[in-house]
Order: sequence, then structure tokens, then C-alpha cells
Amino acid sequence: MSWLTASETDRIKAQLKVDEGYDDKIYLDSLGLRTFGIGHLIKESDPEYKLDVGTPVDKGRIDKAFIEDFNEAAATTKDIYPACESWPSEVKEIMVNMAFNLGGRLR
Repeated sequence: MSWLTASETDRIKAQLKVDEGYDDKIYLDSLGLRTFGIGHLIKESDPEYKLDVGTPVDKGRIDKAFIEDFNEAAATTKDIYPACESWPSEVKEIMVNMAFNLGGRLR
């Protein structure tokens, strides 16, 4: 996202990988929802929607989903907090991480 510096983006992505973990198979998250990769919640629009838990997911697909989810979290943060560009890096990083996990519930 253009409102985040490259180093902020790198730090957020690295922290999300630590927080979310990485699994190259479909698994159930802590809420029992089907997930894969780096915390990607499977939606009805995803090609993996009808696949069973334990089904392997290609690394390219995992990377693509992570980038899309990260971009969505950054956009959500900016939409909710338009002045976030002026925040200290640590605050930006925490808020995007929270948006990644909470989505629209961040409000």
C-alpha cells in the first residue's frame, strides 16, 4: 500500500507470518473455520471453498491470498482511519495487523 513504507510493509508481513503461522494444507483455525496459508479464511468465492481439511494448497496460491489479505487489511485501516499516514510506524503496523485479524470488525 502506498501509505505504508516498504520497511513498514515488510515488518507487518513478517509479524503476520509469526502470529498466524504457515500451513500449506487446509486446516481449521481456532474458531473452527477452514483456513490455509498465512491465516487466509476460506470464503465462498475461493477456489478452495469445497475442498476438505487436509487438502494441500499450492505455494503460489498461498502467496497470492496473503498479498490480497494484506492489501485488504491495509485498505481497511486507511478507510477507517484516514489520518493513519501520520501515525508512528509502530502504530500503523499494529493497526494493519489488527485489521488483518479482525477485518471489518476493527471499527
